[in-house]
Amino acid sequence: MTESPDLTLPLIRTKLAPPRIGSAPVERKALLDELAHHRLRRLHLLVGPAGSGKTSVLVQWRRQLLDAGQRVAWYSAGADDDELRVAAYLVEALRHAGLDVGSEGLQLFLRSGGSAWQHLLASLVNDCDDAEHETYLVIDNFQHLSSFAVLQLLNRWISLAPPTLHFVIATRVSPPLELARLRAEGQLVELGFGQLRFDVDETRRFVESQGVPALAAAQLENLHGITDGWPAGLQLLTFSIRKDGSHGDFLERPGALSVNQAQALDDYLAQTVVDLLQPAELDFLTRISICHRFNRDLCEAVGDDPRAGEHLRKFEAENLFLLPIDTADEEPWYRFHPLFASFLDKRLRKLGPELAQTLHSTAARWFAARQLQAEALRHAARSGDADLFVELIDQYARRLTNAGQYFEYLRWCGLAPTELLARHLNASLCLALAQLSCGRLRDFERTVTAIERHPQAGNANVQAELQLLKAYHAMRTDDPVAEHRAMLEVQAHPPPPDSSAGLMLMSIRCHEFVYAGDFDAVRETARLRFRFGDERRSVVPLVDFWVGFSYLLEGRITLAAEQLRGVVAAGQQFAGADSGTSGLVYGYLLEALYQSDCIDEARELLDQQLELVEAIGLPDSLMYAWRVRARIERFDDDHASALRTLQDLEERGLRLGLDRLVAWSLHDQLRLALETNRMPHADELLRRLTHIAAPWAAEHDNARSEIGLAAALAHAEYAAVTAAHDDDDAFALIDEAAERAQRNHRRVAEIRTRLLRAHLLHRGGKKTQAAELARSELRLAHSLGLHRLVPDLAPAVRESLHALAPLLNDAALVNFMNQAAQPAASDVETLERPFIAGAPAAVTLEEKLLTVREREILHLLGRALSTKSIARELNLSPGTVKWHLRNIYGKLGAFSKEDALSKAREPVKPGARAP
Repeated sequence: MTESPDLTLPLIRTKLAPPRIGSAPVERKALLDELAHHRLRRLHLLVGPAGSGKTSVLVQWRRQLLDAGQRVAWYSAGADDDELRVAAYLVEALRHAGLDVGSEGLQLFLRSGGSAWQHLLASLVNDCDDAEHETYLVIDNFQHLSSFAVLQLLNRWISLAPPTLHFVIATRVSPPLELARLRAEGQLVELGFGQLRFDVDETRRFVESQGVPALAAAQLENLHGITDGWPAGLQLLTFSIRKDGSHGDFLERPGALSVNQAQALDDYLAQTVVDLLQPAELDFLTRISICHRFNRDLCEAVGDDPRAGEHLRKFEAENLFLLPIDTADEEPWYRFHPLFASFLDKRLRKLGPELAQTLHSTAARWFAARQLQAEALRHAARSGDADLFVELIDQYARRLTNAGQYFEYLRWCGLAPTELLARHLNASLCLALAQLSCGRLRDFERTVTAIERHPQAGNANVQAELQLLKAYHAMRTDDPVAEHRAMLEVQAHPPPPDSSAGLMLMSIRCHEFVYAGDFDAVRETARLRFRFGDERRSVVPLVDFWVGFSYLLEGRITLAAEQLRGVVAAGQQFAGADSGTSGLVYGYLLEALYQSDCIDEARELLDQQLELVEAIGLPDSLMYAWRVRARIERFDDDHASALRTLQDLEERGLRLGLDRLVAWSLHDQLRLALETNRMPHADELLRRLTHIAAPWAAEHDNARSEIGLAAALAHAEYAAVTAAHDDDDAFALIDEAAERAQRNHRRVAEIRTRLLRAHLLHRGGKKTQAAELARSELRLAHSLGLHRLVPDLAPAVRESLHALAPLLNDAALVNFMNQAAQPAASDVETLERPFIAGAPAAVTLEEKLLTVREREILHLLGRALSTKSIARELNLSPGTVKWHLRNIYGKLGAFSKEDALSKAREPVKPGARAP
């Protein structure tokens, strides 16, 4: 059995297959009829103790559903399944059933370490909504799923899932899901232990299927009473009867041993069944019980018994709690019934920890030899052999980190002794990369310190990789001095250009070039990819991305959008829909799309990928994505949401210690305050921005020099559109901003400052001079593809340009100024309007919180129109509708369509606050 290389995590595929019970010794007709009658309900819940027949019933129902042409996904949960693996198993189970779901959301969920569960939820809901067939997702052993994030995900998923998706859960205890609501809605089917127990007739049929001689009616009644219809107890007693051969007296004795409870069954296993097995057989079963699944070859190694195949066939034939797993593998796999596995585990514990550790060590080596890394690492972690465990971590380090499985790698490293792990340079270098990629900067610094203390840290290759990591760290923390210092060290011993380290070096060089304004050097560096063989070209989109970014900073928006779209497409082709490359690129692509006036495309990309950008994006990517989001919210006439988005960006910048993000956030907040005429707020924002920019006034040719640029542009616009300065002072501030824009090689900012100058000239009565300057800059903006430049200018500046239109003598330029749709005048008072005591009770949350467009969409949703139908009705793209729906749910604090419609009608209570 091999693990598919395209899996996001190394999964155990037998967990995606049900036990194989053949034709089933007893058909549970009444239960199957109950399930079939209510098959279209949202949740089917089977609750009962271990051995009560839950899995057997579901295996039988699965066969009926498949025969009827339905799709059935199966996942057997385990105690070792953390929330990342649970998500991966759920998605892979649905894929096994034939649904193309979850790729986008799962990648992000894993890369974010499980924090982006809402994105995964949206991906699952939307993808399942496209399925035409009824699909049943079976989760067996649900009691092992205890993570709050997993339960939260499943609760919401069950609430939002389309009518064609049905959940089937088997568990030993009632799950902490919203069962009361489902019960009230008539969407829950519940089968408890009382229904799962065999009746007398089912007991008779089971006994007959086990090859037990016919029992008298009294004996059968007694057997049924001893087991209380508990299938596991009945299975064990019939095994004993077959082995013992003299069942008559036993079944006719009054007060016979009862096995109708778990403890009683456990006691009976210890007292009776052990006597019916040969010592070698019991020893064999005890040894292999360390494995969650096993086959003949593994049993021969762990059980230290060449007769392993013979034992497995015998125990399968005798139905001794050995469950074959329904797979297509040539070598069949098995697992123990949970009750029997628990019994064997207790017996193994009594034999001492040394034996168990030895067995785990043998299993680890067996799985490792077959490249089954998940189980190899699991057994090695339990082997007590720290050297073996760390050796396997070191062996799998590059595979895990090259695949972007950073959180998975961090999990295993967290279980290893720190000092021992530090002795392995390869594992430590990969650990530093994983920590850096997951934002664990303090852990990264500690790991780097440990690497530098290693006796072999002076090796040229180690030093080159270490300095590359330091340069990458400097990129993520906006530290150009440290980045340049590390790059000087790398250049003394550069890695091979066609290696992964060589590609990282090229990328960091491009980062330095792009902020120095040497755009030609960026593009020339990217062309080096043609020196690589075909096998390396599949990983160079990350380098090509810098070409698109150089066009973006240069203001050549049409070329930037084209290049960045190509990089995303290449990343999807070579590395999947949510490759790390795509996550790095999306923020920059969003800026290019927005400036090109591709609002719907940008909106849809934001809706789908914002959390991925947050998880793995560089500071620039994060900054562009959030600024574009705020602009689109402003475009939607939702100034309150735009302000919240910019404030969130500011908080992120402060939390990360990135003044550049804070500066651009304050710059955009100031523009919003000026547009909505909130002057006291604008004055405070300008004061704060001036204070933040002061320490970086001398920076140039690096990312931090943008802080001063943001402040200069803010001062220039403030002076141009208010009466706070006379025209001479305003011209001086505009000149300073223009000079900074030119020094930073930001052509878009240069054009903005010149249009501010044209506005001042027009305001001062110099219309001809203003028109000449405006004509020149608008022609340049038009040629570069800056379609959102004019609509995003301050209202006073836009009015000046439109007033100058007759003097431009250029119909194309006038059309260019007017072609980008501009939102209607905003309802300014909603920006920070509080809930005031005594406000009219008739005002609803819909009227209070939602924009006009959002109200239109919500009303159409109330008419049961689908997303696509709403899009057609309003002449929007489906992605735009999804964007608005997400905003509607967020503003109302709703989790479903029905919940949103209900909350929207609620009156605003005096003194209350929005959800």
